[in-house]
This record gives sequence, C-alpha cells and structure tokens, in this order.
Amino acid sequence: MIIMAVDTNTPAQEESAPTKNSNEKEDDVATITTEKKDASVTSSPSSSSPNLASLSSSSSLSSSGTTATAAAVASKWKIKSTPQDSSFIPTLGVTFWMGWNFVLIFLQCILFLPFTSSVVRTVIVVVCTMSSLVLPANFVPFGLGYKFGDWMLLQGEKYFGLTTIIEDEESLQQISDQNKAAIFSFEPHDLLPYPVFAFNPALQRMPGKMGKVLHCLTSSIILRMPFIRHIYTWVRVSSVDKNTFRSFLQKGESVVFVPGGVHELTYTDPLESKEESKQSIVLYLKKRKGFIKLALENGSPIVPVFGFHIEDSYGYVAVGGDGFLAKLGRSTGVLPIFFWGRFGIPFGIPRPNKITVAIGKPIHVPKYDNTKSNAATMEELVEKYHEVFLKEMESLFERHKESVGWSHKKLKII
Repeated sequence: MIIMAVDTNTPAQEESAPTKNSNEKEDDVATITTEKKDASVTSSPSSSSPNLASLSSSSSLSSSGTTATAAAVASKWKIKSTPQDSSFIPTLGVTFWMGWNFVLIFLQCILFLPFTSSVVRTVIVVVCTMSSLVLPANFVPFGLGYKFGDWMLLQGEKYFGLTTIIEDEESLQQISDQNKAAIFSFEPHDLLPYPVFAFNPALQRMPGKMGKVLHCLTSSIILRMPFIRHIYTWVRVSSVDKNTFRSFLQKGESVVFVPGGVHELTYTDPLESKEESKQSIVLYLKKRKGFIKLALENGSPIVPVFGFHIEDSYGYVAVGGDGFLAKLGRSTGVLPIFFWGRFGIPFGIPRPNKITVAIGKPIHVPKYDNTKSNAATMEELVEKYHEVFLKEMESLFERHKESVGWSHKKLKII
C-alpha cells in the first residue's frame, strides 16, 4: 500500500467561518500564557513553557552583559502553552483530522471483501468516492463543518501539547492594524507539516486580524482528493497556487505555507554519514524564491517560522535520490511513501510529540512593481531578501534549539 505525501509548495515559488471571540475562555483547553514585558525580569517561565533560562545561560553568551541582553530579548516573547493530553478524546480528534488515510485504505479493502459480489463492492467504492467528489467541500449546513474542524484542531492542541513562541507580537499587531498581509514561512516540511495548525483562528494564538483570518496553503491536488478535501476545507486550508496566494495578500489576509515542500524528504538521505543524518534538519530553500517576489509585489512582510520535534512524528520509507519516482514527486508535489505513526500503525496518526512553534520577527520588504522595465531591479531585490530570509530562519532555529532539547541539532539548508 502506498500513500502520498503532498507538497505544500507552489510551483511558482514558487470564507473563513466565524470563530470564537478572542476574549472567550476555552473551557476544554487549559492554556498557560507567559508574556514578559519588563526587560529586567530574567526568571524562567513555568515548566509547561520552553526553558528560557537555558537560553540566557547558553555557552554562546560568555559574558554577563550578553546574558542580560539575551534575557531582555527573551522577556518580550509571548509564549502560550497547552498542557499535553493524548488520552482518548484528543486522540479521536486527531484521528478525524489526520487519520483520513484509514478511509482511503478502508475503501480499497472493501474491494476484497469475501461475503459480497465484486459488483456490489465496486459500486460501494464508486458511490462513496463520487459522492465525496461531487458534494461541495463545505456542504455541511449551518457551518457545522467548520465547527467540527475547530473541534478537531482544539483536540490537536491538547494532543501535541502545543507551545507557540511569538518573538515580536507588537510588530505583528502593527501589521494587522495597517491591514497588511504577512507571509508566514514554516519549516520543516517533514512527512506532514501539521504544526501549521497553530495559526488557525480557532486556537486564538495570533494577534489582531491574523487571529481571525489566516489561510493555511497546501497543494491544490489535496483539495481534489475524496474525503480529504472536506476535512481540509473544514480546517480552512486553501490552495497554494500563485493566483490564490496573490489574491489573499492583495486582500490583506495573511497566509502560512511551507516553501521547502516534499523536496526535503527526498534530500534527507544523501548526507555525509548516518550520524549527520540524525543530527541534521534539511531545509530545501536555496531555490525557493517565488514567495519573495510575491512579498515584494505586495509589500508583505515575511515571517520565518520553525516547528520543533515534528521529525519524530512518523517513521517512513520515502523515495529519495535522483530516481524517476523522486523526480516525479518533486515536479508534481506528490511523493509515494510508506509511513507509520502512533503505536506503529501503518498510515496512522502522528505520535503525540510535544510540539513547539517559534515565530520569528517579521522581515519587512518594500512594495515594488513587477514590470518588464523593473525586472532587473526586482531580481536584485528578490536575491537580497531571500538571503535575509535564509539567515533569519537559521538564526530563529539557533535561538530556540537549546530550550527544546535540540542543542545537538543543526540546519542543513540546500
């Protein structure tokens, strides 16, 4: 059995339902928010949040002056953590959200049931599949589909014990107040970049307008798959094609996507050694520049985002190297892969790893018209801000890796 890993990268590189009021308290999700404004405060947050004390005492901060500076910077971060709970109800929610592979496998298994005729089995599969494809993705009335999607993600928040660290909430609030859109560039992709759900409005993690309308973008092919298309629509996922991407930015609606895509899976093997493979996080970013051009066209700030502990969510065997299937996967955004998740179940849900999503400072870019007469200057700007983005992504990783127990890890940007 082969299931596909779907790319969230656009080749160009390249309706939100009402959400809860941001002032409402979530009864079913216990959250701990740590927000330090006073630069003189250097004490670490509660144990459910990342250990900021380890950042301020890092070996790289050799002098007391630099230690105090680092503590002052860290004190301005907004940290929100949800206590982890991977019991039955949260597991059920995550199964509805990411267990869609079971549905596809179940339909295929129906074809081999011994107690019905082949005609009946085929009809069942065809009717179920066609119904899913014909019914509108948001066919459930009264917004119940979106409410179900919110419930799934709130359970996911518990299941993964989600922690978000916003390094510069004030700047994000200003971007929102100016009715501008930001491009949140999440890494790494790994098998499935599910930590982007941290940006969903149901979780109330982002400030201002971003906390009400923020689009997660994925490959358009996933929104054409039976059953999956409905689940992904209910959790407010949209296509990552260039036109959709641009239209959201022009409307002042922020987006989150994964520029590296499934390419990062195919490039995890050709490392110098097995030891390097264990210690390296591969990001395929050096050729990913299309989103920089879109940012410049709209004057949209680019925000680097890194998700920690996603790499242990699944075990998998992927098609790597430069073979035909690997090249096909890179060109189409769909990679043949066999994987297993919690309890070793093939094509199952992710293991309940405690996920931390670090959201860096916005990279502000000028608005520049992309015309033929300006093409040369545009390319120079793309190169300039792409280089800035790569450096900021690496810096973001380095700032937080020790506090999440990744001091031995390093980035390999290719």
